[in-house]
Amino acid sequence: MGKTAAPPAKHRSTRPPSKCAEGLPVVAVVATVAGERRDVDISIIGPHRRERTGIQSLPNDVLLLILVNVGVRDVLALRKTCKQLRDLSRTRWLWLYFLKGRVIDQGLPVPGKDVNLSALSDRDLEARVLRASKFHENWCSPHPAARRRVEFDAYRTIVDDSAEAHKPTVRHVCFLPGHNGELLITVVGRIITCWEVPLDCGDVYRVAEWVCDVHPEQVIVNDDPKAVAVLAFVANSSVEEPAPHICALSLDTFHGRFERCAMLKGPIDTLVPLHAMHGDCVIFSDPLKTWLTSSPMEVRTHKASGSETWERGNSVLAVKVIGRYLLVVRATTFEMGLAPTFNNMRVANAGAMAVFMTSDLVASEAAIVVRSTSLDSHRLEWPTEPVTVLTRVSSDEIDIVHQMDLFPSARTSGAPHKTLGSQEKRHPFPFTRPAACGRAVLVAPSCRDLLVGPSGKGFWAETRNVSQRRSVHPARCLVGFHLTRDDKLQSQSQEGMMVATEVDGLQKSAQRWAEKDWAATSEGNTLHLCGDALYARRCDMSEIMWKRYMVASTALEDTMGRLAIGDRNGRVEVLDFA
Repeated sequence: MGKTAAPPAKHRSTRPPSKCAEGLPVVAVVATVAGERRDVDISIIGPHRRERTGIQSLPNDVLLLILVNVGVRDVLALRKTCKQLRDLSRTRWLWLYFLKGRVIDQGLPVPGKDVNLSALSDRDLEARVLRASKFHENWCSPHPAARRRVEFDAYRTIVDDSAEAHKPTVRHVCFLPGHNGELLITVVGRIITCWEVPLDCGDVYRVAEWVCDVHPEQVIVNDDPKAVAVLAFVANSSVEEPAPHICALSLDTFHGRFERCAMLKGPIDTLVPLHAMHGDCVIFSDPLKTWLTSSPMEVRTHKASGSETWERGNSVLAVKVIGRYLLVVRATTFEMGLAPTFNNMRVANAGAMAVFMTSDLVASEAAIVVRSTSLDSHRLEWPTEPVTVLTRVSSDEIDIVHQMDLFPSARTSGAPHKTLGSQEKRHPFPFTRPAACGRAVLVAPSCRDLLVGPSGKGFWAETRNVSQRRSVHPARCLVGFHLTRDDKLQSQSQEGMMVATEVDGLQKSAQRWAEKDWAATSEGNTLHLCGDALYARRCDMSEIMWKRYMVASTALEDTMGRLAIGDRNGRVEVLDFA
């Protein structure tokens, strides 16, 4: 019998089995086409993949809603899990939402100068939100601590100075507003110096300096970052300037120098003290006077009608320009008047002042806190949130920090202006009349140097016993605090907060607060103390007895979270809490 012939070789499949994208072999299907057997490779069809399960299977819209309901740190942690969450966590819409809900609605200032949200990229928005949230969390934590610090020597000798003039005490430190906390002003001896302290705490550079003829009596910094003059100082008579004078300086960062803008001469007792500087206005002396530095220069006198409030024992403690109004806090009285300028226009009848409250207790220090959630707060006649006045009072050998809130009246920003001191039945002030009593916090008798920033964060200095390892020693400490608005209204704002997809939505977020009746629905701002000291420096008994501590001057930049400390050895420390 003959053997059966083998099938032709062309019908045999010599191709190796193919593999899919996952590396698994694909089973070939044998099919008959036109009477011929053929191997069909199904790799062109693709394997039967399993559908994704878990959080990655959700649509992007749902994932964004999840991201906006977690914390900022949680978003940064989820970014490291997968590519999908990484891309979603970098969207502009998400950080605009965080900027409104976690920064603006909580009364925190937006870090960075010249805040124009429409021109910021998603990375810039993210950096600002992270900076503000980290600083707020660190400041409000039980143990706030500086994340970075830089120290430099601000003392420089002058050849023609006498031996007595060679005192390296840093008598004044202050941050220039509108420069991200990178420009610091120091006053040592006769030298006023502007330093550049980078945010990464790198090398410190001297930007400009001004050498006075004599030691300046006092230096103040302009709180308006858009003003030409950045600071003003008052100095006594000298050989070159025989008359005492107030000098306003501008800063030229390109050429690295200070330039004199204007000068006002007069008797020294009529020029001191300097109270405030806003725009082209310098407010000084007692009774209050306003010097308009821009051309034409003008000096105005502010005096409360029907009351000799400038008499001895009722000195000026704090002055603040708020919108188109001027708030003055004295030792026993509170006064209100019109600001000399508003929206770069001079006000004609800005000399009259009115007393709206008196106190039986005599205050020794005061600070005015103005917080606003509006991005255009400089255009408002009065803020849409309560204005808080903190005063340090000593009564019956007990030292307290007294808090008083000025609640805005209904629709303050849209109401027509009424002349203060009018005989109308309507209350002429832009706020409801405060109660005689307020909240009080007990402080140590060594409490001094009350300082508060625009965001409501501040500190005072006091002497405490500090434990270090196994020893206990006295130290001069900076005790921090922060003001928050009513928790009930804050929770209502978070529940009713609408998602802002455009910058206009952020700018309109303050309109709801202007329509609220704060006096009827809120208890005002709440003062919270930090759990631990912000800064401590050991001191000996001679410093405590003579009250001449090594810490000579302090400054706070609460937008970027920086604190500056100057001592009697000419050294300056800059602490970064963000």
